[in-house]
Parts: sequence; structure tokens; C-alpha cells
Amino acid sequence: MSDDGKRYEDPELERFFRENKDMVERLLKEEKEIFTKMLKEKKAKYENSCKQKDKKKEAAQQMMGAFMDPEVQKHFMKMGMEFMMGMSAFVQASPIPDMFKEMAGKAESAGKTAADEFCKEPETKKRPNAKPQKVEIKDVAKKTGTGTKAPRKSTAAKKDAE
Repeated sequence: MSDDGKRYEDPELERFFRENKDMVERLLKEEKEIFTKMLKEKKAKYENSCKQKDKKKEAAQQMMGAFMDPEVQKHFMKMGMEFMMGMSAFVQASPIPDMFKEMAGKAESAGKTAADEFCKEPETKKRPNAKPQKVEIKDVAKKTGTGTKAPRKSTAAKKDAE
């Protein structure tokens, strides 16, 4: 039936379906089987892709964990420092102007200073019983000839006051 409630009647079409009922049923059954098979294959592919995604995610997390391992990081830092020391020795031994050698020496000393500062123990480890100190910040007003001057208001504060 169509949307307007009328029934479409075609005697020739009805006769065709009656004469070929077995063939039409077989075609519809085959179409349904193909559709069902296709849905099962899609579902299997989706489940397989989800499993692969989970496996890849787990592998990525394991790799990240390996890189973030403190022992590995320690070796990478040592490797980097060794590389920098090797490059410094290479620069000092190479036939380049002394000005460049001096710059390399300054860079190396700055790197050593930074490394020393980075590796220095925090104050709390040196003094485990030390308590945090309270820091008081006093508001200092600018002095003028007649007294104290209040801080300037920003343009946003002026608009709000109006």
C-alpha cells in the first residue's frame, strides 16, 4: 500500500509473481543470505580491528614505559653527556679558528654549570626537618610630594566603575 491508502493493482505483475513464486522466494532467500553473510563479515572485521587497536595501544604503552624507566633515562643522559664531551674534544682537536674553540669551551662550561644546578640536591633533602617559610609581600605605594599615590586603574577597571 502506498502512503495515501490506495492499493496498487497490476494484474500482469500479480500473474508473474504467482507463476514464478518459487523463483522469487529463492531470489529473496539468496539476497537475505548474502546480506546476513555480509553483516557477519563486517562484524568480524570490526571486532578484529578493535582487538588490533587494543594490542597496538598496549604495545605503545609498553614502549613508553620502557623509555620512561628511570634506569633507561639515566643511561640516555650519560650517553648525551658523553656525546657532548666527545664533540667538545673533537672541536678542540680540529683545525678551526681559536675563536670557535673558545665559544665551544664557554658552551661546555655553561652546560656543566646547568648540569650541576640540575643535579644539586633540593634544600628539603639537606634539611629534612626544615619547614616552609612564610613570605609576606608588602604593598609599596609610590610617594609623591603630597603623600602616597594610589595605583593606576586599568581601562577595564575604569569601565567597570562607570
